[in-house]
Amino acid sequence: MPETPWRIPHRIETERLVLRRYESSDVEEMSRVIIASRHYLAPWMPWARDEPISLTERSEHIATYIREYDEGTDFVMGMFLRDSGAYVGGTGLHTRLGEGILEIGYWIAADRQRNGYVTEAATALTQVAIDFAGAERVEIHHLPRNLHSRAIPERCGFTYEGRHETLMPGVDELEAADVWVATADNLKTGMLGSTPRPRLYNAAGWGLEWPS
Repeated sequence: MPETPWRIPHRIETERLVLRRYESSDVEEMSRVIIASRHYLAPWMPWARDEPISLTERSEHIATYIREYDEGTDFVMGMFLRDSGAYVGGTGLHTRLGEGILEIGYWIAADRQRNGYVTEAATALTQVAIDFAGAERVEIHHLPRNLHSRAIPERCGFTYEGRHETLMPGVDELEAADVWVATADNLKTGMLGSTPRPRLYNAAGWGLEWPS
């Protein structure tokens, strides 16, 4: 848990996506999409290996996500299409790496691959983490063999920091992971620098201003 709670918008809107805190009403659609994609996700996401889980368990997970989001201690988000509201995956800003650092996690439904949604989400979350929340650095970690995941920080313009032994989320033993980093300098160039900032909203639906 971070020493100081982070301030992250309740809702983030990009050109095609809505990234937002989960709501209790998301449980059935979340279950449907995850279960349909579990065989695709399981090699990379340890939590997917426990699927399918019951709606009661899923509701408990969502309740935890909501509580942590509202406390400012971790930020698990759903990824939805702006035009239809369809649920297409999960993402978030995570605080496990320590003070001043936010980590981006992501997964996308098997039938929503190769549309650029994760790159769009990661770009927006990096901008929010650094320019809105004041993170000193944003990190993305992935298994070395996960080339699809590697493509996200590459496209966004993160800096490759190297391969480190680390505890990946949901894993109890140290594992080699490729680590990518973005700081305020990365926001000045490439996709991070050229992509318009997303629109931000609080829990009441009011727009939030970016810091000057």
